[in-house]
Amino acid sequence: MHGWAGHGGFFQDLSKRLSRTNRVLTLTLRGHPGSDQGRAPCTIETLADDIIHFIEALDLKGVVALGWSMGAMALWAAAPKLGARLAGLIVEDMAPGS
Repeated sequence: MHGWAGHGGFFQDLSKRLSRTNRVLTLTLRGHPGSDQGRAPCTIETLADDIIHFIEALDLKGVVALGWSMGAMALWAAAPKLGARLAGLIVEDMAPGS
């Protein structure tokens, strides 16, 4: 997950390398460039719900998710609801106390 004002292509170089041995999926969070969500509320809770919906809609299991800054905060908020679907969480540069 990208950080504030980013988009799903933020980790393009990393995604390209990881896709050699893994299935890599990215999304652009609501309220960010390229998102079709437009003016929808952009809170950590709504972003977490969007992540949960994305993972559940694709029926993904064993997900290892990477989040940077705000994206990490949204993943952290989504993690308890994802349960066994989430195999790992990589947090990059998340503010403390979030």
